[in-house]
Amino acid sequence: MACIKFGMGTSPNLLKKIHIGTNSEKWLNTPIHYSRELQPLDKLIQIIFKLSVAFFKLNRMIDGKNQKAQDFFKHVNYHKKFYKFYNSSTKQKAICNKFIKTFTEYIDKSKDY
Repeated sequence: MACIKFGMGTSPNLLKKIHIGTNSEKWLNTPIHYSRELQPLDKLIQIIFKLSVAFFKLNRMIDGKNQKAQDFFKHVNYHKKFYKFYNSSTKQKAICNKFIKTFTEYIDKSKDY
């Protein structure tokens, strides 16, 4: 299985073979090693996903019925309830803010290149 490395040492031939190749499974199953700049974004996504699962588990009962996850997030104004839930979890919010700050700093630094 081939690996893609972004940043220093990227092989243009390797990227070309993976993206132009006819075997889509090879492209989909190729492990990607994120550069240092994308790690805060990846961590942020993982934290927000865990928070959304916790929010679902707390509020899955609607109108006396347990909701399925795919139906739960379609309800009106649940984004506002999730935002309140996010604000109430100060520890997770602080971690998210740290990753947001780090990621935006990396974006600002990349503008200089």
